[in-house]
Amino acid sequence: YAELCVMLVSIAGYGDYAEYLGGWPNGYLSVASDRGISKNVSSSADTAVTRAQVAQMIYNTLLDVPLTKSTSLEVDSNGNYFPNLETMDGKSGRDYETLLTEKHNAYYVEGYVDATNRTKPSLDANEVDFMIEYTENYDDEFVVKKGSSDAFVETVYTGETTAADNLFTYASAIIKIDDNDDPTLVSYIPSGRNSVAEFNANLIDDEDYDVFSGSSVKDGAYIRYYSDKNAARSTKYNLSEKVELYVNGVEVSMDETNFENYVLNNEVGTVQLIDRYSASQKTDGDYDIIFATYYATARIGSVNTTSGRIAFDDIYVDQDLRTNNITLDPEDDDIVYDIYYNGEEIELSALQTDDIISIAFDVNYKLDASPFYEIHVSRDTATGKYTRQNKDNETVLIGNTEYEFVQGYEEGIGTINMADEYTLYLDSFGRIFDVEIL
Repeated sequence: YAELCVMLVSIAGYGDYAEYLGGWPNGYLSVASDRGISKNVSSSADTAVTRAQVAQMIYNTLLDVPLTKSTSLEVDSNGNYFPNLETMDGKSGRDYETLLTEKHNAYYVEGYVDATNRTKPSLDANEVDFMIEYTENYDDEFVVKKGSSDAFVETVYTGETTAADNLFTYASAIIKIDDNDDPTLVSYIPSGRNSVAEFNANLIDDEDYDVFSGSSVKDGAYIRYYSDKNAARSTKYNLSEKVELYVNGVEVSMDETNFENYVLNNEVGTVQLIDRYSASQKTDGDYDIIFATYYATARIGSVNTTSGRIAFDDIYVDQDLRTNNITLDPEDDDIVYDIYYNGEEIELSALQTDDIISIAFDVNYKLDASPFYEIHVSRDTATGKYTRQNKDNETVLIGNTEYEFVQGYEEGIGTINMADEYTLYLDSFGRIFDVEIL
């Protein structure tokens, strides 16, 4: 432990001061404690340190310990020389400097992703807008105190982080600025301070909700969800009057039509409710954001790998958004698409006739005009005899498995007859897309 303290104290520029305080080991132990190098680590001089303790102390030294500069030597009352230190702590006109800022041109910030390329098409797929709500030093120029009005947005590359998947999630992050002045997230850690509830969309209690007064969300709005298909009672979730609705990562108008299409009547996707936390907004028990995933589900009739055109034999999607094909033109830079099979990304050329595909897209456009597509491919089938239906759970028992329908229970139940045997064609979520009698 003492040896680690010597290394880190010296790297941070406090070696001379530690020698003045007595040197090995107590002088270094004292400085490590006083300057925060050993914060959250409890040990003694001759004790072996764990990997976790080493990581914590390196983290402290990189991010939290201001560098120091020896400006002169002075003499104390006993005639001993001691260094006159200037601590770069951002106070009294001094800059804020750490090993991270000085040696790596990287800066610790707190804030949240304010926009992705789905919510702001001018961003590239590997960029986000990050709202910086706190930093002691960003780019050797900016200081933002928590709760101040100095917060600002910086467009940054996402690097290897998951930032693009965490819209409006408060996080601590490290942004590195390279020699071309391009900022990139090298660390992104969600704080966990948002209050989040997530459900399969079809678990909504469609008999008990109260959201709108006229065309606006009302004061005291709420929706209710069941925890699972077998739950006897649903749980109430209060909504903010200013609640926002995002579908597949894109904001849509929070009106009755969109609420019905993507929240109330959504059979395949998920719904996530978020009570937001930020430096300027605390959680209050009312959910501010509804994130819904919504899929068009189709069976592929043909694929032209040259043009990227995918034609559908059949499709389930809101009628106003329905088209019979989409085009994933590899030469069109305005279209972004990802295709997944069994959790692995695949090429357009790997798609096959009769594949069942679930398509997330921008619902502000018709299906064939979306600027992005996320496609999940299924080739799953099952066989069995139809022996039971459960109207309460909106499922059917075929073989030994309970299934839901892509198109909804009322429509799906009309396609099968009790005691008949069927081959089932399933989507990526295990729901029945189509049946074929045996």
